[in-house]
Amino acid sequence: DVLLAQKWNDEDPSGWWVSEKLDGVRAVWRHGAFVSRGDLAFVCPDWFKRKMPAGCVLDGELWGGRGQFQKTVGIVKSSARASEWEFLTYMVFDVLEEAPGVSVERRPFEERLDVVRRVCGFSGALQAVPMERCRNRDHLMELLAQVERRGGEGLMLRSPGSIYEHRRSHTLLKVKSFHDDEARVIGHDAGKGRVSGMCGALVCETPDGRRFKVGSGLSDAQRRVPPSVGTVITYRYQELTAANIPRFPTLVGERVDLDWRNICASYVPPASRVSMALKKKHTVLFGDAGNDAGMPDAVAAEPVVPPLK
Repeated sequence: DVLLAQKWNDEDPSGWWVSEKLDGVRAVWRHGAFVSRGDLAFVCPDWFKRKMPAGCVLDGELWGGRGQFQKTVGIVKSSARASEWEFLTYMVFDVLEEAPGVSVERRPFEERLDVVRRVCGFSGALQAVPMERCRNRDHLMELLAQVERRGGEGLMLRSPGSIYEHRRSHTLLKVKSFHDDEARVIGHDAGKGRVSGMCGALVCETPDGRRFKVGSGLSDAQRRVPPSVGTVITYRYQELTAANIPRFPTLVGERVDLDWRNICASYVPPASRVSMALKKKHTVLFGDAGNDAGMPDAVAAEPVVPPLK
């Protein structure tokens, strides 16, 4: 198992390490091979392996650049596309061993980051993920807006002084305007209109058994030959309904690097939502001239930081 992130829940990010969240394929470099977080080996050409440092165990992402997730997945799962690894960079954000048998997992993150930066000078095929200290929430929101304008996925926060844990941990947080998650394809809905005769939507199921359809994000090629039943996908959505069903889900891509059993084993389902009674009067931000309707002056005077959805 690898260290997995929790969602940022408005915790104070001051002093945390912040970096861009890369939309690549998670990979551990270990014993001369790249393996997925589910311990599946990638078909990596020997010439690319020779560009990696020997003896250490690294954690990072095989990355083809912003917006290239699906192409990156296609490259790492196909032995026929070995030449295209030249377009990938192994972006390293942590280290587990700095030499054979020399574990650094329990050292403070700052010490591990020094090791990452040192070993990533080995070749141009790998790079340490750039990081800096987050000053406060405003700084975090500025960075999030900046990376999203450039087509990035979001941000990652790493707790200062934290150790490497082989589980989902609150020492690693993902910060995004949209959410994403994994589901398994359990069927296909026929298309209508322009996509008649093709797949209109993927029928999907979450690890806790919630079912929904993903009809957006599929290319015409994917509609003609859709992901097969049993395929693990990543989807993106805005929020959950009252029944905890994803709203406006969009396909991000197939996940050949993930094992469904491992996903289910570490999955934390969303909490049940409490039904709220209807009211005749409501408060709304800036609803009154001079003060928010129904809100005390002290609250209205505070600067508002929009929550992430």
